[in-house]
Amino acid sequence: MGIEIPKYVIQEKGTAQPRSKRVVIISVLIAFVVGFVFNDIYSNRKLEILRVQNEVLEDNNQLHLNEIAQLESKKSLLETELKIKKQAVVEIQEDYKLLLDELNQLKQDIQFYERLLSPNIKNKGLRVFEASVTETSTTHKKLSIIFVNKIARAKEVFGKYSIQIIGTKDNKKQTINVLDQETNKYRFRYFHKVSFDFSLPDGFKPEQLVVKLFPKVKKAKTIEYKAPWHSLIK
Repeated sequence: MGIEIPKYVIQEKGTAQPRSKRVVIISVLIAFVVGFVFNDIYSNRKLEILRVQNEVLEDNNQLHLNEIAQLESKKSLLETELKIKKQAVVEIQEDYKLLLDELNQLKQDIQFYERLLSPNIKNKGLRVFEASVTETSTTHKKLSIIFVNKIARAKEVFGKYSIQIIGTKDNKKQTINVLDQETNKYRFRYFHKVSFDFSLPDGFKPEQLVVKLFPKVKKAKTIEYKAPWHSLIK
């Protein structure tokens, strides 16, 4: 009977381990390369999407800018139109006021001629037809006086006139010669209007206006006109 020798396989220690490492390293490299490639593809895709989105945003922004420009242009036109309309309204109001003033003046002129030609008024020849005082301030006044002549078959009259104001100051009677006959003359046929500014002394209280006409005609009498001061104020 023979002796059987056991069969053993002797493996050298460390022969399989380097191969496993290489596999791992290769796998890691492959994974890195694949990841890099996919990351590059993803990044490029993302950049392309962002680029498209940016173009869309720029287009929208340009549209909005165009709309804003159109709105600003429309606003400018509306503001100009509004300004023109306001100016037109102001001019219309001014014209309307001028027309009213002219109308009032025409009414006053008509009333004047109606009173002047009224058959109820005795034609006294040369006389003071009316007088009025306008107060421009507490001390300064404006006096207007109208002289008239006999309307029917009127002849030219001429001469001089004086204006006095009678009143009181410190409870004493006082007369102020506003105009004297030496420096003021008249010459007209139908009517003549004079007006001038004057001022009164401090403390003087006017009570009466006295106007005297001195016709330059033989045997002509002095014509005197008197009126209470309060009746002259307008």
